[in-house]
Amino acid sequence: MRVNIKQLSRKLSRQLLQICDNDTRLAQRELYWMLEHVLANNTDSTQSHLTLGDTKKLINMVTDRVEHHKPLQYILGTQPFCDLDIITRPPTLIPRWETEEWVYRLLTYIKDSIQTRQIEKPVRVLDLCTGSGCIALALARHLPTHSAHIQAVDVSASALNLARLNARELAAQLSNNVIFSSMDILSTDQISDEPFDLIVSNPPYVTHAEYDALTPDVKNWEDPGALVAENDGMAFHLHIAKAIGTRGILSPRLAWPRLVMEIGGSHQVSPITCALHENGLKDVQVWKDLAGKDRAIAAG
Repeated sequence: MRVNIKQLSRKLSRQLLQICDNDTRLAQRELYWMLEHVLANNTDSTQSHLTLGDTKKLINMVTDRVEHHKPLQYILGTQPFCDLDIITRPPTLIPRWETEEWVYRLLTYIKDSIQTRQIEKPVRVLDLCTGSGCIALALARHLPTHSAHIQAVDVSASALNLARLNARELAAQLSNNVIFSSMDILSTDQISDEPFDLIVSNPPYVTHAEYDALTPDVKNWEDPGALVAENDGMAFHLHIAKAIGTRGILSPRLAWPRLVMEIGGSHQVSPITCALHENGLKDVQVWKDLAGKDRAIAAG
């Protein structure tokens, strides 16, 4: 017995409306992605009819989305990021489009710097709070072949396991090597004994008040440790700025920027900028995202 997809889709789309702010197009789009996922993993179903097993899978996916507020990225198991399909698993933070946006911008600067300065030896890159590994792997994918040595760290064992899995699954698409290791950034002032040409980070930056207001899609599924930070959401940024200044671990080989950190908004710009200035990084800029929100601080 097979189930007609059109009839089933009308019913499931109506169910999804409540999780999609009653946006019919969004509900239909989410259902399309779920259906595409089911069809891609079973050749017995067709574009017009599903097997009973696939019907049950699709219904369960919609139930997870609606009743349990499970993020679509966890349901589908991947999230596109800088031309890579990053594997997503709870509770590791899901890669966001805002992060992807500034990573692409950074890549333009770094490629130009490598070319214009005719840097022959690979640049050393450090990714702090790597999570799924999406930033490190994107740099490894898009920087010129063998032009970078990338090290990525996180305190979460589950995040590192996922990052290493992503590296293995995406190995054929990477032009540079990435090494993942464990580090509790806030527990050490010695981030590295060796200089790095570039440090990037998407650290926790949500305040406790902001976290309380987050939707169940985030609060019930993603690791609070990857989201919330003390000191008005700036504990990691200020600690990184201090560690860089006291240890002098940024080399001058790249033109600019040598440090990029994602932030939570304009309220964090002034304190972080002051901390960077105090620790020797004078050329500081704020990068806005497509929504016009202050999204990253870049410094040299």
